[in-house]
Amino acid sequence: MTSMWLVLIHALGLGLIDEIAANTDPSDCSTNFPGSASCDRYHDGAAFLQAMQSRSQQTLGADRVDLEILSQGAKKTLRAGCDINMLNDGACIGDDVCEGCNLLGANADLPTNDQFFPNRELRCEGNRTCSQVVGAPLAFVSAGQAMVCIGDATCTDVWFISNVGAVCCSSANDGDTCSNSSFNLTVNDVLCQNDVCCDGTRVCTNSTMLEVESLLCRGLLACSDSQVILEQDLYCNATSEFNPSSSGSTCSDSTFTFVVNDTHVVDCLGDFVCENSNFSFNQNSAISFECDSEAPGTGGGAVLGERDGCWAHPMGHGMFSAM
Repeated sequence: MTSMWLVLIHALGLGLIDEIAANTDPSDCSTNFPGSASCDRYHDGAAFLQAMQSRSQQTLGADRVDLEILSQGAKKTLRAGCDINMLNDGACIGDDVCEGCNLLGANADLPTNDQFFPNRELRCEGNRTCSQVVGAPLAFVSAGQAMVCIGDATCTDVWFISNVGAVCCSSANDGDTCSNSSFNLTVNDVLCQNDVCCDGTRVCTNSTMLEVESLLCRGLLACSDSQVILEQDLYCNATSEFNPSSSGSTCSDSTFTFVVNDTHVVDCLGDFVCENSNFSFNQNSAISFECDSEAPGTGGGAVLGERDGCWAHPMGHGMFSAM
């Protein structure tokens, strides 16, 4: 069985990403992820990863409902608690808002007053913003919408969302955004490519991400101790674009299960990136895998070699198997 598993170890994994990106027409993308229409429309997840490397910091702020639109007085009047009006507006903006949500029944499907959020995204932006009572998960009424979490300890302990089109989590400071969270993306979403990006310190740690197309993780312990089921590509870089001073151990101690027979790009770039993580691929998949501790912002060299089914390198060990 395993003899049917085609493994292509590409010395420069990003070469395949570059090739796909070069053949991708940017005009085919209806919007900038995660902007007003929520999702990128690249032909392939690898092209998404290439694009996100250079523009994730800019696009995370695209079409944002900015704190600057609120006067200083308005900021002070935003009350804590689970404000259903802010949730329905798709704009939980401020510190300690939309927290401790315990919405049940029809109220657990957002927005409760329409099929779509005004900007086709639910944006939680601030510190300690957006949290739930355990056992009270939320869902989007309609597919094709994005979940955007920006700040420290935002969408954290716990934040379980399903029927999501795309997810982006980021933090420029202390981090822990989207930690202890769960995102179940929409299967066969015709509007979104189901991509997820996590950038910053401990962003998307101890989390579950299901039905993901491609996943981008950057920063110290981003996407660590997590369970991910994805279809296309994985890009892990030790250095965060939002908080470059804190880096390393990205995508460590996690399980990544690739469920589609296809060509997959997996990049683990930086110190201790992908350490002690498990990777499972379908038989007959082709994998371009790169471990490179000489990526910008990191140091040292890396050697990739096969040893009893375990790919070993100075940054740690990753277990590979064919399903």
